[in-house]
Amino acid sequence: MKTILLCGNGLSGEVIATIKSWGYRVALISEFPLDVGTSDADFFIEANSKDPEAALCAARHFVESGVEINGVISLCWDTAISVATIATELGLNSIAITSAFKATNKDLRSDAFTKHGVPSPKYAVINSYKQLLQKIQNFEFPVVLKPIDQSSSKGVIRVDAIGSLGFAYEHCKSFSGRKDIILNEYVVGSEHSTEGLMVDGDFYMTAISDRVFHYEKYHPFFVEVGDVMPTSLPEDVQRKLYEITREAALSLGLTSGVVKGDLIYSARKGVKVLEIAARLGGPRFGTEMVPLSNGTNILQAAIQQAVGDEVNMDLLLPKFSRGMVNRSIILDSGVVLSISDMSSLKKCEGFYSFKWWGDEVKVGDEIPMIQYGSGGVAYIIAVGSTRTKAIENADRIERSIKINTGPR
Repeated sequence: MKTILLCGNGLSGEVIATIKSWGYRVALISEFPLDVGTSDADFFIEANSKDPEAALCAARHFVESGVEINGVISLCWDTAISVATIATELGLNSIAITSAFKATNKDLRSDAFTKHGVPSPKYAVINSYKQLLQKIQNFEFPVVLKPIDQSSSKGVIRVDAIGSLGFAYEHCKSFSGRKDIILNEYVVGSEHSTEGLMVDGDFYMTAISDRVFHYEKYHPFFVEVGDVMPTSLPEDVQRKLYEITREAALSLGLTSGVVKGDLIYSARKGVKVLEIAARLGGPRFGTEMVPLSNGTNILQAAIQQAVGDEVNMDLLLPKFSRGMVNRSIILDSGVVLSISDMSSLKKCEGFYSFKWWGDEVKVGDEIPMIQYGSGGVAYIIAVGSTRTKAIENADRIERSIKINTGPR
């Protein structure tokens, strides 16, 4: 029996028991020891999986303890550098470390896109406010500032006018682990996620989702409400998303492994790639949500590839088309005054899952203002026979959740 090492479970541990049912042992390195499913791992070490040194130390500990690691992947967490570092030391299948860096750091990624002619938003790397004032002259407002080394829209902020630039710069820089930040043009359009597996340089796309943002409600921050599948985009635009995701992956040197893309479609500017990551989308996107929508199983195929087995290409082919909605439950800031009975949600038509993002919210908890990522305190996954039906079911389930907040 082969052992797959999960370097980061990205709050997607529900699938670990399923991985074991496929005939693998699971070793897990994660900073989420209490996440659902973590206890199902055969071997576990709590460590910062995003830190290559800490992750490598944990992997070495597994090996020294007699655990034979046959492959390493990330579930839904930005650990590409750690995964490549571990794979290099243990002689396992993985992307190159240089490609992992490009897929993780926004400046290196944007440089690669530009070098290879991949359509992407105009950008500049900024290392001081003085330089920002200089570079902004080459852009039109609104613009976007992003930390180079963060995910989930942490620190990302839209700037509509020069008067907001100082605040936006300090906000963005406060989230960055590096001195530099990215200045991007702001492209108006619909945002989408793509996901697929690279096999010998060929891209097999398993998913396109329509990402839902409330741009104005949470302005100037980027708060994602969730995903809807199948996409409502026409076939020609879907084809373009596929082509540009593949081009972008190859520009980063990704010829094998999972590729997850964030792209934007503008009727005026066409398709542009925002980001490419060398991991499954998540939490639970590629592990559960996509299989619910079309029956593909990229996770099992990715594990086969990682451990050196022949990839069953049938796993990457859609079997059906059903509706799936992933939606965050976002509360107004303040103190939680009352909470409805969540157990009744399971009786709602189309209910698949409800999960708290962190600790279960209780009366008296303080709810901060939302500024990034999926935000909110919890999320739901709803399904339906069609896209429209899944949205209707998600709306009904969300209305059943009553968590009231108010001033202290």
